Amino acid sequence: MDSGIKRVLDYADYVAAPEDGQRYEIVGGDLFVSPPPRPVHQRVSRRLQRQLEDHFHTRGSEVFNAPIALILTPHDVVEPDLLVVDDPRLVSDRGIEGPPLLVVEILSASTRGRDRGVKARRYAELGVRHYWLVDPDARRIECLRLGSGGFELVVDGQGHVAGLVTDRDLALRVFSEAVDPESPVGEHASRPLICGEPAMDREFKTIDFLTLLDLDSLPAAVRRKYLS
Repeated sequence: MDSGIKRVLDYADYVAAPEDGQRYEIVGGDLFVSPPPRPVHQRVSRRLQRQLEDHFHTRGSEVFNAPIALILTPHDVVEPDLLVVDDPRLVSDRGIEGPPLLVVEILSASTRGRDRGVKARRYAELGVRHYWLVDPDARRIECLRLGSGGFELVVDGQGHVAGLVTDRDLALRVFSEAVDPESPVGEHASRPLICGEPAMDREFKTIDFLTLLDLDSLPAAVRRKYLS
């Protein structure tokens, strides 16, 4: 790919990228290149993918993992680590064409600024409804939802069992296995936490972590707790 030929790159440039093991993405017509992921990145991605598949396989949605092209515009072609598609019409021979339900990016030193910056802005501008940022080094997950002014943080969790610990089995797998793959599942099952603090009422304990994708369906009192 010769990025000096065109001022604004497009899908044709993406297709012409060399197959050298690096990740080539075009965001707003600009080229970004990332090195191959670390083993911890792959462990986190694989384990989180299993949790998403367990959640969505009966809900008519499909989970995809990198490398797959997410084509949001001719000048925005990216390869998210994970994505969930709830509209089968978006799936084509070229990749996923249009904004999916959820995009997950697993942060690394080479992608952290981009995933939080230019890619987050473009995902919001182009209609991605949910965006999760997973930081294996900090053992942290941030769940953002598209609002009127861009992405809004719905909840984040850090540590072995942080976040929305509700259905313990799922929450433990999401946080202990996905964020901290070396932590044995069930090790901390006796002390559920909400964002690092002791669980405070039974309503939270009955809410599955992945209901963040359907927040409007939750009782109003619970929504206020999530968004406060």
